[in-house]
Amino acid sequence: MSKTIKRILIILCGGVLLFSAYHFSKWGFLQSLKYSSLKHNGKAAAALEKHVKFLAKDLPAASKNKIDLLDRASGYIKKELEACGYKPELQNYSINGQTFSNVTAFKQGKIAETLVIGAHYDTYCNPGADDNSSGVALLLEVAKAAKKMTDGYSVIFVAFTNEEPPNFKTENMGSYVFAKLQILRAPLFLNP
Repeated sequence: MSKTIKRILIILCGGVLLFSAYHFSKWGFLQSLKYSSLKHNGKAAAALEKHVKFLAKDLPAASKNKIDLLDRASGYIKKELEACGYKPELQNYSINGQTFSNVTAFKQGKIAETLVIGAHYDTYCNPGADDNSSGVALLLEVAKAAKKMTDGYSVIFVAFTNEEPPNFKTENMGSYVFAKLQILRAPLFLNP
């Protein structure tokens, strides 16, 4: 893995966390995501539960060995993003003749900088509620909330595949494939 790709991955992982706390305050997310407001928001809790239930219970152990489950998971994520008004794209790539897909959606903002918010939908030896269906559920609900906002940063929402073994720490990770593609097309995708 090249140093440039490693740096991009670090920025994707760490940068989103660092920037999120500050930048989401400009979108008003900090107030709306406080625990006290969420615990009384049955609609948000039900939506999160619906996503986690489908991804973790109805599609248990969606891993590399079960490509049909990964395809159903990516199809679900794509459908949910479409329901929010996005035009999601599948970022397909092959490993040993099998096709895998990251799911991406873009929200144009008024600020020139672009945030990347991602979570992975594959699992390893567990149903995945904690790793990482809950992250995908939150990604979907943040995407839904962001679609209604007119100010703020442009955002790329990405549901990654192949983040778990045997692909973990390899060039087959969905986040690696995504980052590598961003280097090649950054002027076109990150700053349209």
